[in-house]
Amino acid sequence: MPPPYSSVGRCIYCPATRYAADEPGHKLGDEHIIAAQIRGTLILPEASCKACEILTSGLETQVTALYDPGRHHLGIKGRKTRKPKTRLPIRTEDGSGTEKIDKENHPGAIFGFQFDFPGILLGLPPGGERTGRFQMAPAVSDFPERIRGLGRPFNLLIGNKVDAEIFRRVLAKIGHAFAVAELGLDGFTPLLLSAINGSRPDDLPWLVGSSTDEQDRGTGPEHEISFADLDPELVVVRVRLFARLGLSPHYVVAGRRRSSVMTSYPRGG
Repeated sequence: MPPPYSSVGRCIYCPATRYAADEPGHKLGDEHIIAAQIRGTLILPEASCKACEILTSGLETQVTALYDPGRHHLGIKGRKTRKPKTRLPIRTEDGSGTEKIDKENHPGAIFGFQFDFPGILLGLPPGGERTGRFQMAPAVSDFPERIRGLGRPFNLLIGNKVDAEIFRRVLAKIGHAFAVAELGLDGFTPLLLSAINGSRPDDLPWLVGSSTDEQDRGTGPEHEISFADLDPELVVVRVRLFARLGLSPHYVVAGRRRSSVMTSYPRGG
């Protein structure tokens, strides 16, 4: 098992060395590399100031909505959900409303986004297509049987208030945090900070993209994260959320290398 990460002692997203100016006794926040809201387990201690913690947590909360209601089939509860849900919604055929059905009959699925490959890895200039394509993976093993069992037309419900740009910013946050955890703040030259805080959205398609060739179901941890040796000058992080369901992996260019050697223990998210 890989060792835990050491405390950083300053914010990994901005120059702050304190949690907040009006909370001098508060230690810097611990950073979940992949959100705890979807059972991320990797933690980087004392790595976020209050302002950046609010920013990244808000992005993660928006993305978690993308996985509703399918995540309830995986036993993933929201922060405000006290009891497991026994009835889950589907959307009516005409899209005008929703109805709830028993969880054991509900055709649960997890949705994600799929993007073009990062432009920087293709030798393209910054910019590119900022939208994404929806991708779906069944969250229950008898998904086709549940579809047929309903016996009527309907639409699967996808969590709202999620767009491709927010999803990409969360992937950028994951890739940057993982690179800091494995290499240290001074171990690479970061490229994603402006993309994470939203000030340079055109950097997102240039630095964050997907593979369309890897859609087999994973056999390891729920989420996968590791370095990908795709360019001798760049730090590239491979992130695959809900790998066991078969969603595509994403490639996040976290920065430029300061050393020709990158090593890390295999990590599950």
